[in-house]
Amino acid sequence: MTIKGVFIHPCIRSYRGGFFSKLAESLDLDIIESDRPRSGEHVIQDRARAIKENGLAPIKRSRVSLPKVANSNASILLSLNLKYEFIIFSGFVSFPFVLLCIPAKILRKKIYVFDELWSYPSTKKYALIRPIIKYIGQKMIDGHIVAGSRSNIFSQMFFGKNMSRLTVPNTHSNYNSALKLNSSRDGDVLYLGRVVEIKGLDLLIRGIAATKDTRLTVVGEGPFLPHCKQLAIRLGVSDRVKFEGACESNMVAQYFIAHDVFVLPSRLIEQQSQQLESWGFTLNEALSYGCKIIASDMVGGGYDLIKSGFNGYMFKSEDIDDLVNKIELSRKIVTSPCQISDDLKARFNHEANAKSVVEFIGKSFE
Repeated sequence: MTIKGVFIHPCIRSYRGGFFSKLAESLDLDIIESDRPRSGEHVIQDRARAIKENGLAPIKRSRVSLPKVANSNASILLSLNLKYEFIIFSGFVSFPFVLLCIPAKILRKKIYVFDELWSYPSTKKYALIRPIIKYIGQKMIDGHIVAGSRSNIFSQMFFGKNMSRLTVPNTHSNYNSALKLNSSRDGDVLYLGRVVEIKGLDLLIRGIAATKDTRLTVVGEGPFLPHCKQLAIRLGVSDRVKFEGACESNMVAQYFIAHDVFVLPSRLIEQQSQQLESWGFTLNEALSYGCKIIASDMVGGGYDLIKSGFNGYMFKSEDIDDLVNKIELSRKIVTSPCQISDDLKARFNHEANAKSVVEFIGKSFE
């Protein structure tokens, strides 16, 4: 495709690097990062690795900063350059979309939004701009590229069914592991990720306490970690809950292939910037290494990734009894790690996603 466009994304990360790379093979596409890494050194390193491994060359960030309330870099203004025939925004509640959508449309650019949102933010600032976002979205978006079935349902409810849509479920870049996906796993449960309240590690610890002998390994750090450690002591399961702390990115695979089940027990917390798990990329990563997965119904990716009884289960968030039941049921799943991994790679991959997006955009210019 010879048309030239630009993708505005907060920050290039490994889980999207392959997607951008595949898009660039068929589109004349530039990438503008609207934000800077804010989650520590590991994010900075992950960004550098994703750019190098995928041969990406994002437009250099501007030294000029927009007001802090915007949380965006002035480089986003470069997307209005007349050489771009289309813009892909990352999220319709993002500041770049709200700021640039109208001038971009005045300049006759096609506008697409790539989004994984499946519940409108409940904070006051988003409530105030909701009518504006809904109006400009309905009038000016040429296509909504949604990352999963829950996002698709929400998009239809929010913008109406007449908008042009494409569903491209999120996937992970790291599918080429040389590690052996053996079947001799010890049956232990793994939690790997940031330890913050919305991730629901406390729910999982309560679930472990309600089982007879299930052991849990916790890999990660965060402000909610002290509470979770005290909870494990209080419930008398400190001998069955092992806190490993944070790990280097090159050690993540070792944890996944050593455990039978990975659990992401996220919850809904309203009135904060992240109120639920839009997708949950650790589910993709766990499956790629052959883990069975259990996710709460507040994890968007679970609705697309989980094939109940084949590679895992979903449970009702905050329902400890349901969580315990799904942990017990997961032990009865006979699917091998290799089958779980192969199924994921066949259903979710960057090549298929990029091809669909290229065709979707191409139809708009016919």
